[in-house]
Amino acid sequence: MKIKSKPVISIILLTFISIVLLISAICAKLEAKRYKDEYIRLFQAEWEYLYRMTDIIDSNFISIEDSDISDYSLYANQVCYSYSGKTTVNSFNLEVRHFLIFVYDMYFKILSNDKYDYEITKNNLGKMNSEFQSFCKKIINEKPDWILKEKSQKYINYTNEIKELGNKYEIILNAIVQDGNSKDSN
Repeated sequence: MKIKSKPVISIILLTFISIVLLISAICAKLEAKRYKDEYIRLFQAEWEYLYRMTDIIDSNFISIEDSDISDYSLYANQVCYSYSGKTTVNSFNLEVRHFLIFVYDMYFKILSNDKYDYEITKNNLGKMNSEFQSFCKKIINEKPDWILKEKSQKYINYTNEIKELGNKYEIILNAIVQDGNSKDSN
């Protein structure tokens, strides 16, 4: 009885290829999990850093009557701009970047300019800082896997919440700037 070697070799070769592909798939899945875990860890660290910024601004600048804006303006500026360089581009992070750079940091720029009403600007910065601090705390306390699911309701809600916060205080900031510009032109 003669054994045909071609089918046996084919079966052995297919088994070997299947094992190699299975090992590759397992390695890829483990690597993806490692990247996901690292992204989530960095995301949490970034939000803890933003929370600390709001706490420092509140306790060392907003709560003190005659505090010097220059030290905190530079600090806030560095934190706001460092966020944009550390994060992955997605709709949530784009809204956070917009809020930090074009709203939060701009309040400090306006406070540094004598042309604009210092007390009104500082008062609104205090309110905004408090709301943003609460938002940061909510993000920190939340299970962070939602950031990986752009179509989830939680992701959409947080994206809309930071967008609304930015819009609210950008409108107030624009009114402060317009008022200062109109007083300056008179």
